[in-house]
Amino acid sequence: MIWGLTLYPTVIGYLFLRRWNYTRFEIPHDSGYHVLFKSIIAGMVLFVTPYLIATGFAHFFLSFYPLEVWKTFVPFDYVGTLAMVFLEAFAGAWLLNKTPWFNANMCLRRTIRNSGDLIGHLMVDTATSREFVEISLKSRKSYIGIPIYWNNAAGKHIELIPYWSGYRQEGTQQLRITIDYYPAVTEHKEKDIRLVIPSSEIVSARPFSHSLYRRFQQTATLM
Repeated sequence: MIWGLTLYPTVIGYLFLRRWNYTRFEIPHDSGYHVLFKSIIAGMVLFVTPYLIATGFAHFFLSFYPLEVWKTFVPFDYVGTLAMVFLEAFAGAWLLNKTPWFNANMCLRRTIRNSGDLIGHLMVDTATSREFVEISLKSRKSYIGIPIYWNNAAGKHIELIPYWSGYRQEGTQQLRITIDYYPAVTEHKEKDIRLVIPSSEIVSARPFSHSLYRRFQQTATLM
């Protein structure tokens, strides 16, 4: 029971960290030791209030009938405390995430800024503004679209709604668009067309303006 009493708050602490916006984006970046240490600290903090409540009830309400009935059904001591820790963790994370200080987008940007992930910063900006971004791969293949999911920590990939694709010429690195997905994406209202790209294959990313691209193409043709 002692091991369970020690391990349970640590596990709940970890679940709390993965649900709280302030920490859930940075946990995948941390090493195992840092995750374990943060989980222990979170579990200890979460454990205090339920433990005091349970101890207070056991001390001041010994003859309280519902408490006596509870004791006859629980398999071991501290079940009530551990149940309250569980509820406190999930309810606490939910309530904290509802506050403006722990907005998911703001916390994600903070984590990206602290990690120095410039591509991730661009992905979040373009996904929020619904602007196009060009993703250039090691194969010189390029995809232009709107990012809808970026995870450079756990899954290490980007999910993109593709509108165009092409390649960068080997010598000049000039972009050539060869496939237009725009009609298909518009027809299906972006529901069925998704592209997942491993972040390890990404060479560069940049905002993309189709009007500027056409202007550069016209200039290149005239030259």
